[in-house]
Amino acid sequence: MSADLARRVHDLLRQPRARELFQRHAKEYLSWRMRKRGRTKKHKNGRIEHPPAPYFPFDRFDDCGPAPDEPFPDVTLAEKFAVLAAHHDNHYGNDGPVLPRPDLDVIQFGDRESFMWHFVLDHVKDHLHRYPSNVEDWYKDVEADCAAGSNTTVRRNPKDRDNYIYFAIHDGTALKEIKNKVNANKDWQPLDQLPSVSAAARRFARRHNLPWPIAR
Repeated sequence: MSADLARRVHDLLRQPRARELFQRHAKEYLSWRMRKRGRTKKHKNGRIEHPPAPYFPFDRFDDCGPAPDEPFPDVTLAEKFAVLAAHHDNHYGNDGPVLPRPDLDVIQFGDRESFMWHFVLDHVKDHLHRYPSNVEDWYKDVEADCAAGSNTTVRRNPKDRDNYIYFAIHDGTALKEIKNKVNANKDWQPLDQLPSVSAAARRFARRHNLPWPIAR
């Protein structure tokens, strides 16, 4: 299952926009996982309790996870993409990996995403083989999502606010300029802050299965 699954993911990545979907969902998962690490706690006796190391979710893949014959917890689509991306990159690290393979010797301090991806790669390598039937189902979901994404064509429509925002960012227009143009249109809901510009574009990308961050 291991090598064959990696080969099928490798073939899947050749489809139009499939690589963009894998990268977007994998990064979405990493962002979610970094937010869910918890906070350091200092107890009255002075003992400091650190949050868990950033392994793959503990209820998914670890030594204390569900047995192969037990019901598996719900898994998000982003997790499925991230699992398969990691499995692919463990086999094809030098042949078009989904994400750059982290080198712990050169990772810059504070590069939490690369550090997280390092642990995901190792954890998937160690535990994925325990759940062959689950992973096959995840592959089918990912394959279907890639097929739907490759058939999606979104045209520019300057009369639609979020469509305009997304493609304006794509073209490199400054966020302040986009905000001012949106707020000058009385038919559009105004944007109160600059982060609202990116948020609107991100929502548009998710609704239409478009890449985020936007590749320029």
